[in-house]
Amino acid sequence: MAMALRWLAGGSYLDQIMLFWVSHEAFFVALWATLEAFTSEMPITFSFRRDDLEETARGFLARQRKPIFHGVCGAVDCILIKVQCPTPHKYSKPAQFYTRKQYYALNVQAVVDAKRRFLFLSMDCPGSVHASTAFTASALGQHQERLPA
Repeated sequence: MAMALRWLAGGSYLDQIMLFWVSHEAFFVALWATLEAFTSEMPITFSFRRDDLEETARGFLARQRKPIFHGVCGAVDCILIKVQCPTPHKYSKPAQFYTRKQYYALNVQAVVDAKRRFLFLSMDCPGSVHASTAFTASALGQHQERLPA
């Protein structure tokens, strides 16, 4: 778990390998096992129930010194997570993971509440996809498109 937390905080997997004396393969096996354990024990779900949305909005309102933003249901951010070049036998078009920043990555979007708890997470798009396009393609973005104007 320590390796996964350090990696999620931005640490290089190469540093983790040296620090914890594990092989490259052992690091990634441990990383994915830890991430799967997190998501199975702490499911990330965005609730569209009115009372849940109102509670989240009250949380954001309470954090503001001067109440300017009303009805905020989450804070959205995205990040490119560096990955190794995907192999052609796993992905038909590994070049889609190559970013304009000159590395391979996954495009990750996340939404948190006022207490910084994850409400939504999507890793559906490769790194070459713009963040706004990736959000629109996500389940939350699709739901948002169906809301009345």
